[in-house]
Amino acid sequence: RYVDDLDVPADALHIATGYIDCGRASITEVDLTAVRSAPGVVDVVTAADVPGQLDIGAVFPGDPLLAAEEVSFSRQPIFAVAAGRPPCPGRGRGSGGCVHAG
Repeated sequence: RYVDDLDVPADALHIATGYIDCGRASITEVDLTAVRSAPGVVDVVTAADVPGQLDIGAVFPGDPLLAAEEVSFSRQPIFAVAAGRPPCPGRGRGSGGCVHAG
């Protein structure tokens, strides 16, 4: 059996990541007000919410789970959204929150 063959429990949370579609940028402000108030959203997590180590590099260090101060590549996750239903295409992703990068 594969994971995709398993039934999803009715009370399962679905996770989506949000990103900025920019190859390299400094994150100066992240306004997730619209994401947090979207129907079905249970929680929104940023790098500041993660206790301890953010680096998830399997072989070499330098691969953060969520970008904190700098985006190093296009579509690098900067926040994660937990919702009671799968997010609609385009919602909860780059356009879900206002991200100011310089």
